[in-house]
Amino acid sequence: MSQKLGFEDLEVWKDSLDLAGKVLAAIQPVPIYDRLAQQITGSVSSIAQNIAEGSGRYSRKEHLHFLYIARGSLFETITLLEILRLRASISDENFDDLRRRALLVSRKLNGYIAYIKRLKELNARRPR
Repeated sequence: MSQKLGFEDLEVWKDSLDLAGKVLAAIQPVPIYDRLAQQITGSVSSIAQNIAEGSGRYSRKEHLHFLYIARGSLFETITLLEILRLRASISDENFDDLRRRALLVSRKLNGYIAYIKRLKELNARRPR
């Protein structure tokens, strides 16, 4: 097996990819030219992308910046799922499952953000 990059071992990254796959499958009946389908495709894909991009940055400040963007994309995804549910483009059952998965990603992402902040604080206190 080829060498992995650090972010590929993160549960939050794996779960965000899983969420993206489930959301994209759920919206498959929605025409791709539909603006909401385009928006949710972008927002749900952006979650994992920003987790990965942040891990490639050299400073913890930049890393956190991209994790905050990932969290914003997650919240946008949840909002778009709600709109699609209200529009009857996805079922209540499908919405509930996707929202549950999104909340799990949210908890893990918040935990990861807190971890990176603690590392940043510990590093700042270390004598030079």
